[in-house]
Amino acid sequence: MLTFLYSVLILKYKLATNVFAIFNTKARHRIKGLNAQQSDFENQLSSISNNRVLIHCASLGEYEQATPVVNWILSNTEYDIVVSFFSPSGYENCDLPKSRCLKCYLPFDLKSDMVSFIQKVDPTKVIITKNEWWWNMMDILKSKQIQTYLISSTIRNNHYFIKYPLSFFKDRMAVFTSGFVLNEDSKNSLSKIYVGQINVSGDSRKDQVLAIKNKTEPHKKIEPTVIYGSAWLNDLPIIKEMINELPNYNHFVYPHDLNKKNVGNFCAELACKSTDSICDISGTFVINSMGQLKKNYSAAQIAYIGGGFGEGLHNVLEAAVYSIPTIFGPRFQKSEEAKDLIDLEVAYTVTKPSQLKAILKKLCTNESQEEINLKLNGYFSASKSATKIICAEIFK
Repeated sequence: MLTFLYSVLILKYKLATNVFAIFNTKARHRIKGLNAQQSDFENQLSSISNNRVLIHCASLGEYEQATPVVNWILSNTEYDIVVSFFSPSGYENCDLPKSRCLKCYLPFDLKSDMVSFIQKVDPTKVIITKNEWWWNMMDILKSKQIQTYLISSTIRNNHYFIKYPLSFFKDRMAVFTSGFVLNEDSKNSLSKIYVGQINVSGDSRKDQVLAIKNKTEPHKKIEPTVIYGSAWLNDLPIIKEMINELPNYNHFVYPHDLNKKNVGNFCAELACKSTDSICDISGTFVINSMGQLKKNYSAAQIAYIGGGFGEGLHNVLEAAVYSIPTIFGPRFQKSEEAKDLIDLEVAYTVTKPSQLKAILKKLCTNESQEEINLKLNGYFSASKSATKIICAEIFK
């Protein structure tokens, strides 16, 4: 009965997405991408070998977790890779390797659609990133006895499948050959519905940000500088207060959404201009180009990470790897690394602008900057390579 009800819900979701595509950009891009894929997917698959690993990511954040694994597979095995996305933000913005790798949209999780998709991809192994669990897909992978792995997962006791551990969920979880979680709490939670091997591997995003840092040329620092990464409009009260409190700093704001209207709203609110680069400029600017943020954090002394006043905090490790303190809003509970950095006293969360004065006064001292630098260097140096732990098990 649950299987039937689940499939009905997915069908309704598919129909609703088709309707929303009329006026919703994100839904429209997904439907358009799926329609184009139907006619050309097999031709695209012919461009890579038949020895394939399917790696599924919900969106761009999950792909960033999977990227070190993708690179390891291409460097150390003969497998080619198909990366599937559910969200257009991942499909359209991923930095995919130029060879032996193909991206696609995952179809809606209706059994007939998913059977056709798995048959076409014909993977030897499947890697599912984080908690992107589609129950019909998992059932098909199980029935075909395809080796399937869960990586970079964080499991909390308030997840629906933990609170209501029905046999439906436990049966689907049996698809996983083994699972890789970020910490011991996740291992304990997952063990309530999964009886297979669970490995505490840590977060592969640490490997990713370290790799980016190692490839980044030292940035010409424009002293002193604050960078606001992946900012939303509801972050603006904090951004404005930071600009007021640090009038002698340069302030570079990177909106999460780079459409022309949103960039214009930021410029209007901050009474500043937009530019496509932080090089050789000073003042307050909105950066209107994509792809620079991860490297440009190297130019900052302080970073503010957006999303903490909305759906959730963006990637704080991208800034922290450059040994700079971070500030963000109150919705960081799903970010294990944000909790780690707060515990280390190298990151600070705020709920209102008035809390900033004392934090910024502390961060602007040389003693504080040196202490934070040492703590963050130690934090990243002590991290074991999650990528090596994951790949050693999957490709042993």
